[in-house]
Amino acid sequence: MLGEIASLVKDNKSETAFASYKDVILAFSKGKSVLEIGAGRRPIFTAEEIEANDISYVANDIIKSELDLIPFHVEKAVFDIVGDIPQDFLGKFDFVFSKMVQEHVSSGEKYYKNIYKILSNDAVSLNFFPTLFHPFFTINYILPDKVSSIILRAINPYRNNHGIPKFPAYYQFCRSTDRQVERLKECGFREVYIIPFYGQHYLKEVPLLSSAADYMDNWFRSKNLKVFSSFAYSIVKK
Repeated sequence: MLGEIASLVKDNKSETAFASYKDVILAFSKGKSVLEIGAGRRPIFTAEEIEANDISYVANDIIKSELDLIPFHVEKAVFDIVGDIPQDFLGKFDFVFSKMVQEHVSSGEKYYKNIYKILSNDAVSLNFFPTLFHPFFTINYILPDKVSSIILRAINPYRNNHGIPKFPAYYQFCRSTDRQVERLKECGFREVYIIPFYGQHYLKEVPLLSSAADYMDNWFRSKNLKVFSSFAYSIVKK
């Protein structure tokens, strides 16, 4: 499982994590029953990719109006991944994944325990998320949501309700440390891997800050300081 990901993800830079994620997800999804958590209005797959790869795909979100904006027909499931799971979804999926969703859930423990419930035996879940103790995300966590929203939209105008909405961030279980591996095993998974990535793109339009952030991130990466990674993949097997 980890070797399959390593063959697709060539290094631990954040740009590689973003560029490789769809290929990784496709490798796990082909011919499988798949749930995307927090798919929103923009599922990771196109209708053509779902059909070409024989994927039995379900788009999940807590907000029905977001799913209603998906521009093609898919099966949709409106429920909270940290709430009550529909009975007909228990043990249903061969693969479950999310991208930039985990930081928004109110309970990391409930999140992973519910993922465990909806996975079939020997099935895998892969989640891609920002990690809390990177300075950028720590600031986002500390600041009031109204303030962080204003700053984010100043840096990236596309982060708005018509483009990519900003939701409150709690960073539950958003770590890439060895302790986090143990916490995921405590949720019941028999195999757990966390791959840290370093570097962020949010400040690229602010040259001086961007250069300082790049220097800092390169130093974290050179020392493999996982506690200060920017992003991570968590891979768990039931």
